[in-house]
Amino acid sequence: MNPEGSPITVHITQDCEDNAWDSFLSNSPRGQWEQTCAWAKVKQHDGWHPVRIILTADDRIIGGVMIIFRPKRYVGNIGFIWKGPVVLCDDKESLDLLVAAIKEIVRSYKIRVLFVQPPDRHPAMADLLKKKGFMANLVSWVIKRTTVHVDLRRNEDE
Repeated sequence: MNPEGSPITVHITQDCEDNAWDSFLSNSPRGQWEQTCAWAKVKQHDGWHPVRIILTADDRIIGGVMIIFRPKRYVGNIGFIWKGPVVLCDDKESLDLLVAAIKEIVRSYKIRVLFVQPPDRHPAMADLLKKKGFMANLVSWVIKRTTVHVDLRRNEDE
């Protein structure tokens, strides 16, 4: 049950198009474009495959995550979660279901390494994931130190 008392259902899909998921992300204060279907399509051109875990209560999305994975020579499948998981609230049941589903996807798709970059708009997610058995790594430090944000809303004169 989620905090509102409704049972939570876990849905897993590999569909590239999911308007409900994209709408959830755009309307969630924690949603980011790296979790969208459009990003999955871009990454497919480089051989990545999306798998989406969606949590619903009363037929309404309350959270989820998109994992993208691809085979790498000598290693096997590697996976990434960019700027996720995205949840409306940090209740224990939702997080437990989401982490269990992530671990099942990792097993099912034989993902040897899963890199997770938590959402910028949910700073507590990194600690929540650590409490669920995820480990910190240096890759996130490298990504944060080498990423440049460019505000495209301004004109060239600004």
